[in-house]
Amino acid sequence: MQKQNLGIKMLYETGKAWTRAIARLSLTTARKPLRQKITILFPILIIAYIIYHLVNIQNRDTRQFIDVWKWWENPYEACDGNFVGYGHEFAWLKMATVDPARPGVFAIHCNDWTMPSYSFEYGKEYTHLISWMSFLERAKWKTPESSGHPVDDTVTFAVQRYESHNLYHTMTEWYNIYFLCRRFKIDMKKVNVLFTNYQPRGHMEDAWDTLFHNISFVKDLKQTTIYKHLIWNILSYESPLNFHWQHHLPWAKGFSEKFVQSFGLNLDKQLECSNLTVLIIWRRDYKNFASDKNKRTLFRKIKNEAEVLEHVQKNLINAKIHDVVLEEIPFKQQLELVVKTDILIAMHGAGNAFTMFLPHHAVLFELFPNYWGLQAHFRAFARWRKLKYHYWMNEDPANEFPNYYTYIPPSIIDSNMKEIKNELCGHPRLAEL
Repeated sequence: MQKQNLGIKMLYETGKAWTRAIARLSLTTARKPLRQKITILFPILIIAYIIYHLVNIQNRDTRQFIDVWKWWENPYEACDGNFVGYGHEFAWLKMATVDPARPGVFAIHCNDWTMPSYSFEYGKEYTHLISWMSFLERAKWKTPESSGHPVDDTVTFAVQRYESHNLYHTMTEWYNIYFLCRRFKIDMKKVNVLFTNYQPRGHMEDAWDTLFHNISFVKDLKQTTIYKHLIWNILSYESPLNFHWQHHLPWAKGFSEKFVQSFGLNLDKQLECSNLTVLIIWRRDYKNFASDKNKRTLFRKIKNEAEVLEHVQKNLINAKIHDVVLEEIPFKQQLELVVKTDILIAMHGAGNAFTMFLPHHAVLFELFPNYWGLQAHFRAFARWRKLKYHYWMNEDPANEFPNYYTYIPPSIIDSNMKEIKNELCGHPRLAEL
């Protein structure tokens, strides 16, 4: 029901949720006096949480706001330009050798006395970029022609995936490649992607195939290969998409449009108050990969799906309503639904990353259980896309059920649907259409 300016409310709710979770755990076998102590400590913990964040506002300014354009200031060059590091975030290698028998090990031609020494910003103790850097080798050949290895002339992004079944984390990889391609004036559709780690084909593999020229795995290379231009992609956790306090995302509009155009779609849908389209995303236990034996238990599921659907229908009488489980339909079909959606309703989850591809007038209505706390991911997506954002967070423990189900009171759906309808359609009479 509340909209975008959450501010301290977000800090408060998040702190309160974590405190409740800790208190519940502690009180499983606690006696009454301890419960009373927790009651006394609760407001103190909340105040401490808020003060901590306010005191550390300067740190938030430096790490939760990111100036991507500084990455191109004073690039680090070594080995006659065969290694160029940018902003301690990514690197461009020239004539890089990749041996399928040694995934994660790269070699470049280097006449310097020592190999490049370069660090990366995120996870200074260990990330795959740091590992790649530490294992970077001097190529044994003097010229590519004398190596006997094939040379791939296509610009190629080396990507090590994390949580490849997760739309949000996958989207950070897509955005990173889009961002670098646009900055270097490269056609994204003409680049290759080389996955350095293997994971089974998941729900989004077809999207990778559609977005880029060619997808391959190091382990599937037939022989050692030299890549004329190999870019170590920005770490997914260091993606500009992951800095939710930013007011703007570089080229957000361009990314959204380029992405959907790759699938033959567009973001041109016009708002029709007499014919609204609603998409409800249900979260259910599912298998990350088809080869998995067991389903993954998901958090943040809606207990009363039928009742929620009924009340959306009651409040938006002439609306076209789609309710889906994303894992049950192909990715392109998911995207086709999203680009035609006026109102997206869902529990907080990776599927809400589709906010990036909603029409320009759309609304995201995001739900949170009381044990999770408010999260800024998709509020940020809505802000970057200049979309409308509504949220509701459960504050009644009686609405929480085993196996991470949350009961959504019908009154919450009623009030938010009326408010969203009025907000979208302006004049109350228009909203009644």
